[in-house]
Amino acid sequence: DEMGLKEVPEDMLDCMMTTICTDRKLPDAINDYDGSGGGNFEVVANFAVQNFTFPYKHNGGAYSKLGMGPLWLEIMSSILQIVGDSNNHQYSSSSGLPPPKLALFSGHDTTLMPILATLGDQVWSGTEWSPYASMLQIEIHEVLDTDEKFPSGYAFRLIYNGNVLTSKMDACSGYELCDAHILVKQVMSFASKYEEANCAAKIQSAKESKMDEMKYATVNIISTPGGILIVLLLVVFVLIKLKMRMT
Repeated sequence: DEMGLKEVPEDMLDCMMTTICTDRKLPDAINDYDGSGGGNFEVVANFAVQNFTFPYKHNGGAYSKLGMGPLWLEIMSSILQIVGDSNNHQYSSSSGLPPPKLALFSGHDTTLMPILATLGDQVWSGTEWSPYASMLQIEIHEVLDTDEKFPSGYAFRLIYNGNVLTSKMDACSGYELCDAHILVKQVMSFASKYEEANCAAKIQSAKESKMDEMKYATVNIISTPGGILIVLLLVVFVLIKLKMRMT
């Protein structure tokens, strides 16, 4: 009320933080930031964070899974070439090249948070904003002495800003290293749906493109001398062929 706001704007947190970082004065109502974690500034900042990030984890992270599906497919394209999947399907690169030993992906804070939200309810609290220069690492390890703990022969480790989060994933509780197929199952359960939808969209696009080509060709024929007659003859020919098939 003191700031004259009826609701918290989406970019309010950015405005507050950039104001502090550039040594400018905050509105009087929240000008009590001292880094101690108290005061009106912290209350407003925490509310702004939760107001923005709540959809990322809501309903099992459905919103995040929908948005991060394409990126996860790109990330997993290299990992699947190494570990395969739970059905023992092996994947290969469309380029024919071996998977890279190191793959780097660059994104924003609003990329990292939903990525974390897709990996399970305990991996990310949903109330902490990704700090500047944050990094998420997914390590893939080959296990030489396989046992029931690593049936795929590969393990993965999840590290976020230096903290190992693997044990916070479902089915990995208490372990720093976890079987790689658990990661595959978690991610591909939603990312593969995007892949199927994308394939369907490409097929539909190809059909529409074919129709556009036919329309363009017809217009070109009609625009030529005697073109209308040619089109009419083609229509009659097609109708005769259809009638012959029906009889």
